[in-house]
Amino acid sequence: MRPLSIAAMLGLLVVVAGCATKEGGSDRSGESIDGPAEDGCGAVLAFRSSAPEGEPVSGLAKQGPAAIPILIYLMTGESTQTAIAAAEEIAKLGAEAVPALTALLRSKAPHRGWAAWALGEIGPAARDAREALKSAQSDPELRVAAGEALRKIGDPQ
Repeated sequence: MRPLSIAAMLGLLVVVAGCATKEGGSDRSGESIDGPAEDGCGAVLAFRSSAPEGEPVSGLAKQGPAAIPILIYLMTGESTQTAIAAAEEIAKLGAEAVPALTALLRSKAPHRGWAAWALGEIGPAARDAREALKSAQSDPELRVAAGEALRKIGDPQ
């Protein structure tokens, strides 16, 4: 399995942003690199609307990299419990989740500290996230999680 390309990451961000817009009641839909955002968005919204709190997140990693957009979306929602469960699942995907987790860490999304935690759980395979984690240490909300992730990845800073 290959890591997400820059184009795929941009498409992921468009889908997630489009889903957030649609969930808020707007009928606007963005275009992703690979097609309409509503294709991925429909899956995200269907999953989110039918999902009881926290429970359905378990096992999503079994879907492989296809679950990354849904897991990132769930990590940015209002529910801390769901964000934690999604972080646990996305960490199971290893290096393939690093680009999406790094983008989330650099955002101002809620629960982005769980992206740092997931990167730490991935361990040395998340070494490409080191610079983002080092930058995150300057944010008081992320300092501890980013420092712990760097330690687990293998960077003493």
